[in-house]
Amino acid sequence: MPAGFEGGQTPIDMRLGKLRGNTSADAMPIGPFRTHTQPVNVGELERRFEAGAEVTPETLKATGLVRKLSMDVKVLGEGELTKKLSVSAHAFSKSAVEKIEAAGGTAIWLRGPVVKKKKRHKAAAPAAEEPETSETEAEDTAEPDEPTEEASE
Repeated sequence: MPAGFEGGQTPIDMRLGKLRGNTSADAMPIGPFRTHTQPVNVGELERRFEAGAEVTPETLKATGLVRKLSMDVKVLGEGELTKKLSVSAHAFSKSAVEKIEAAGGTAIWLRGPVVKKKKRHKAAAPAAEEPETSETEAEDTAEPDEPTEEASE
């Protein structure tokens, strides 16, 4: 008997169907496109670090705010921050960057910030450029100084 045989009843995999819809990286983060980040709020940084401290994924692991160094760290803007901190992370929310900079600290991306690429449309064929003419050819094609009979009529 085949796997999934249910005794004459329609098997569950046939009843439920397939995952439909957009499965690209811009769609809902499911499957291979899911980002695995560990969130850390700025309120937690306020409680765990002294003013002027340098916050890195390694120091976050030492304080227990992050479990694994193999996963990216994203700093979120929940809570208040009054201490000047130098925060290094893989990603930041806009509100987290605003709060860190408002407190006098710096937000350092370990990778550049992720920017969504716009789809490029095929460019129209470039217009054929006219070949440059030499000075002698330009003199030959220049209008004569004397008016012709056609021009005088």
